[in-house]
Amino acid sequence: MRLDFVVRQNFYINRVQIVGLREPPGEALAISSLRLTLGEIFRESDMKEALDRLRQTLEDDGLYQAKLDYEATRHPDTLQVDILVRVTPGVRARIGAITIRNETEYPEAELRGRLRLKTGRQITADRLNRGAESARKWLTQKDFLGARVALQRGGYDAETNTVPIEATFHAGLEVRVRVEGAKVPARTLRKLVPIYEEGAVDEDLLQEGRRGLREWFERAGYFDAQVKYTTSELAAEKSANTSRTAARLVTYQVDRGDRHRLVGVDFSGNKYFSKALLMGRVRIQPAAYASSGRYSTTMLQDDVASIRTLYDANGFHEAEVHEQIIDDYQGPPRRIVCAVRDQGGPANAGRGRGRGREPAAQHG
Repeated sequence: MRLDFVVRQNFYINRVQIVGLREPPGEALAISSLRLTLGEIFRESDMKEALDRLRQTLEDDGLYQAKLDYEATRHPDTLQVDILVRVTPGVRARIGAITIRNETEYPEAELRGRLRLKTGRQITADRLNRGAESARKWLTQKDFLGARVALQRGGYDAETNTVPIEATFHAGLEVRVRVEGAKVPARTLRKLVPIYEEGAVDEDLLQEGRRGLREWFERAGYFDAQVKYTTSELAAEKSANTSRTAARLVTYQVDRGDRHRLVGVDFSGNKYFSKALLMGRVRIQPAAYASSGRYSTTMLQDDVASIRTLYDANGFHEAEVHEQIIDDYQGPPRRIVCAVRDQGGPANAGRGRGRGREPAAQHG
């Protein structure tokens, strides 16, 4: 028996270049679609799949007539190979007939207008995505937070150089958000309650919305504001002019309490750091002209944590920092006092750092 071993020298991918490309897609996206990584072993058999991936990327942007070929230049001295891909893009395809699959309560003409796609316009992935996203956002503004708009391309017609588009509009469950006990502008409510941005309703998002509303009222001077929420189901509504499906109602109940002014921020027990230094680490701010002060529970907790970190970073590992809220301070206003109690000297005491000096390192 005779056994022959055939050994071939490996070459490694060096430079990959594309010429003749007409954006979109961009050169970076086209090269990444090839998946020819620098330093990998070059195999002729891999080039067919690489060109197929590039062709799919070009078709996504309407270049259905694109022609591709490549040239591999080997460098025996470095065992590297440069790959040059030549693209002949051809004419970009255009949008053909647009078909609407309507799973909403709105008329087809309204949906077609919100899609912002017109027959005869050039096809690009960005244009189709923007059209679908525009229609989806319009449905979310109508309180259909789980709305979906999907675009499906039909077969490419080489004679007319067009591609038909089928758009499916799915509204999903309508979600209405109501605030009781106080007024919140609709635009502000959409920013504070994340279910609009996420397009979903769950316990975590509703709790985040509750905290957002409470902090918004606190920043407006209602330091004792309390917010809670309930959810309920609304039955379908049918009349001569409207026909609404079942909906979910989210109600935020707000108890603002009295409005306060943050008249001052003070510190006690701060023997090592000056008041001016500690004030530089807090975000809450006393009231000023036409302002009730900058305050919220979240901000106060963050400031306490920042001061605690400052002490710990400078050797006071047993230091305690507590906030104290003095209500009706010298009358109706309100004052916040952060009390700092030192627990012994710093861990690195005796290394040339005296009491009252600026810290060597500040973190927070």
